[in-house]
Amino acid sequence: MCVIDDANPSTAVTYEWNSPSGTMNTQTITIPTVTNLHSGQYSCTATNIAGPSIKATKQIDVHYGPVISNISNQQDIKEGNNLIVSPIVDANPVPKLVWWTKQNDPIFRYDGFVLRINNINRKSSGNYSCYVMNTLAPSGMSEINRTTQQTFSVNVVFKPFLDSTKPYSPGHVTATINSTLRLTLTVNANPVPTIEWTFRADKDWNTCDFVTIVSNAISNEFFTSSSVLINNINSNNFGDYVFTARNTAGVFSRRFVAMEEALLRQEMFASTKENTGMFLAGIVTLVVGLLSLISSVLFVVRNRLKNKTIESSKTDQYSDVQRSNPAFTDPYTTLQCDIGARAHQEQMTNTYEECGIIREAQANNSIDNMKSEPSQSQQHGVNTYEEYGKRIEAHAYDTLNK
Repeated sequence: MCVIDDANPSTAVTYEWNSPSGTMNTQTITIPTVTNLHSGQYSCTATNIAGPSIKATKQIDVHYGPVISNISNQQDIKEGNNLIVSPIVDANPVPKLVWWTKQNDPIFRYDGFVLRINNINRKSSGNYSCYVMNTLAPSGMSEINRTTQQTFSVNVVFKPFLDSTKPYSPGHVTATINSTLRLTLTVNANPVPTIEWTFRADKDWNTCDFVTIVSNAISNEFFTSSSVLINNINSNNFGDYVFTARNTAGVFSRRFVAMEEALLRQEMFASTKENTGMFLAGIVTLVVGLLSLISSVLFVVRNRLKNKTIESSKTDQYSDVQRSNPAFTDPYTTLQCDIGARAHQEQMTNTYEECGIIREAQANNSIDNMKSEPSQSQQHGVNTYEEYGKRIEAHAYDTLNK
């Protein structure tokens, strides 16, 4: 209502209201039902023959509960992708709380303005609800909480896959002539897939001549069962059967090989013979390997014995060099050393190559000679130059004393 304090004349006054709803020439504005559209600035002007009054203004702030938009009634999303639902909320005052729930899942609750489910899977399909709450505080009234809800459906699509909980045929099947061949399996998929069975006969093995064959399919929610039934089969019915299920999310295929039972037995017998031959060949290879290992060990042992004989020969030659040293002039000592050297040389007349065969026998003969000639063994059993020299000096000293 627009009221004037003073005017002359005061009886011939006109009024004009400017509001968000438009312009009205009346002293009083009545709004039967207030909505959010009525929020805004209202101004009134009074006019008489003397002129217009100063404009009087009033701001009206209409409080209202949340209004949710920008959420589709159904959200279709492929399995593995990220679900993001971002609503547009109109409310005055601004909302205090925003949360999400899932129907028939009391555990699920998501707090936040934007719903986000990463790497979504098929179990996330269902109905969801978005809740938005604010608090109204009208002038002269108590505060009031207002909550708005919007429900939508999430449909997770996924490519077909084999449902192993339902009976299904193995990859290889056998049958006899004039019997019945049945192939069946169940897939799980969303949306419901299209089913196709193709066949390639054994005679067309080297070609790609697959032909479509008659089959049946039954769908129940996410499950689709399909089968092929052939009565009184003949040789032309044996070969490759391929099942294909296809929807917007992907493709699933399964191959079945149908063989005649008698032919399969022949192949199994041939395979058994081949495996037996491979087993015998493995045994022969193992025996040959063991013999080679034993030969290698014997070769190493013989080489070690050969090296020991060579080292012994080098030690005796070194001792012979000491005996021929002109520093020792005692005739008896020299004579004894020459005799021993000649005896030793007579025993060591074979070369390295010649002794390669009889070295073991020669070693045994040397041991026997040592036992039969203890005095000679003591004279020639000197290993180092220093020890041999000390023994010669001691012998020369005893000779002088005599």
